[in-house]
Amino acid sequence: MRAVHAYIDIKHRTTTAFKSEVDLAVWKLSVLRNKALGFTTVLYTTEADIDFLKAVGLYKLYDEVHTVWDSRYEQINIDKFWAAFKFIAIEHEIKRNEQFFVMDTDLVFTDDYILRKLRAPMLNWLNSEPMHYYCKLDQISYPPNFKFPYYFSAFIRPINTAIIKCDNNELLKEWLDIAWRYMIDNPCDKGSTWMCTVEQRFLANVIKKYKIEHWFMCDSVTDNFGPHNFHTWGNKKVLNENPLLSKHWLKGLALLIRQESEEAFTDMFAHPMPKFQQVILEWDRLTVPKILRKYLKKEEE
Repeated sequence: MRAVHAYIDIKHRTTTAFKSEVDLAVWKLSVLRNKALGFTTVLYTTEADIDFLKAVGLYKLYDEVHTVWDSRYEQINIDKFWAAFKFIAIEHEIKRNEQFFVMDTDLVFTDDYILRKLRAPMLNWLNSEPMHYYCKLDQISYPPNFKFPYYFSAFIRPINTAIIKCDNNELLKEWLDIAWRYMIDNPCDKGSTWMCTVEQRFLANVIKKYKIEHWFMCDSVTDNFGPHNFHTWGNKKVLNENPLLSKHWLKGLALLIRQESEEAFTDMFAHPMPKFQQVILEWDRLTVPKILRKYLKKEEE
């Protein structure tokens, strides 16, 4: 099975100084764990992002890196639809006619339990934002001449799209077709939560149309740091803005990376970024956060 990540730098940053080192370490661990679980690791990105990916040691971790582009991407507001590049990756994967799943780069599998259980896009209701966080469909902007499909419900619960795994390519194509029609030339001048609406509510509506039932409800994803995965998700702001906490986390993540690849661990020391340079200097004074310690093997503690 193919484990797919998608990445584009929508802010056009040219140096690593603006990147969160914690996020990058989690991303590396995500790729390495996917490898350990026997998945083909795949990244979709753009030519403009290659130098950055090489500089931070991510490029060489993947089995496949595909640089792609699509003219539709130039017709959307990428600040509002920041995750739309994921849709381009899904469309390319559909053409391959192989089993695949797309996952966020801040999600790490500790085993393959979730992937073995998933039978369709994960309707993990408890991990989605509450309904009142979302604008109603009639209170949000849409492009000229766009109409919501007849079967769309403004009240459907949003799904979690940290993992998208579905063997029904027709379902995915229908979802993506509606998504692109909604995003292209959308002024995004009314309402909010445009990206979450396209991802989480549009997909839920299409799934409902196809009458897919018997969902696997994965409790461990509700618990962001559960036995089968960890997902930094809503914790990123705290981790990135607290300098001391970031350093403790970077030590813990470095040790977790070492469990997967001595080469990747050594590379962090050979090509350290500014914050990790401080971690190296303070290594013996830093402790692994309790929330990460449970994922470490005994000899690494």
